[in-house]
Parts: sequence; structure tokens; C-alpha cells
Amino acid sequence: MNNRKKIFASLLAFGVLFNVFSIPAFAADVTEGTEQIIRYEDGSYTVVTLTYDFSSVVSEKAAVKKTSGVKEYVHYNKDDLPLWTFRVHGSFEYDGSSAKATNADYSQSVHASIWSFVSASAYCSGASAIATGDFKQGIIPISTTISLTCSADGVLS
Repeated sequence: MNNRKKIFASLLAFGVLFNVFSIPAFAADVTEGTEQIIRYEDGSYTVVTLTYDFSSVVSEKAAVKKTSGVKEYVHYNKDDLPLWTFRVHGSFEYDGSSAKATNADYSQSVHASIWSFVSASAYCSGASAIATGDFKQGIIPISTTISLTCSADGVLS
């Protein structure tokens, strides 16, 4: 009887250790920093970058998994000088059949003195984290909206 308790305790301890030290499962095989370029008629363009926050990865054994990431827009003039940067930060939960956004935030920076930041907001809508920002060059306002969406499998887009 005493040996059974020792064996059971050993198996239980091994199971707990295995679960605690299991290798985390990433939401998807992603090339971090993949870029997309949006070109405009005036020669300016925006570089869009998606980055996963791998510190938010949880064990693949969890029923509801979590992921987060950042989608960034950097707007350049026709001479390739950066004018401003706007980002949406999103956190998500997913379980293989659905996903939902749990947190949305924004950050911004202005790189050219002729541009200024006016205002911004961020919110969650279903499986998307959305940020809307307003920048201004002199009296000319520019609005931008960024959406970061999570699939049921944890793939961000």
C-alpha cells in the first residue's frame, strides 16, 4: 500500500512537471515583420507591418489560447522620408472555433515637423482590434484606420 502511494505521487509529480514545462505552441508559423506597401497617387506610400507578441503564447493544452500583436503603418512622402507612424495593439483569445478581441490600444509618433498628431481612439469589435487616428499637415487632415484581426486558429491579419 505504501509503495502504491509513492508510485502515485511520483506519477502525479511527473504529470504536473510535464504540464508546467511543456513547450509553448505558437499561434502560427509567421515571418515576423512581413511588410505590405500601399502606394498613393501623389507618390507617397505606407508600409504596413504585422508583428506577433510571442511573450503572450500559452501552452497548447489550454482550452482557450491567447495571442497578441501589433499592426503598424509608417507613412512616407514621395522622397522616402518617414512622416508619421500609427499602430494598433491587440490582444485576443481563440479556441479553434472562434476568436475575440480582448484589448485594443494605439500608439503613434510624428517624424516630420510639418505633421502633427490630432487624436486617436482604439476599440474591440468581435475578433478585431481597431484604431483610428488623425494626423494633420498644416490645415490638411489625414485619417487612418488600422484593423488587426485574429482567426479562430490564432492567425493575425
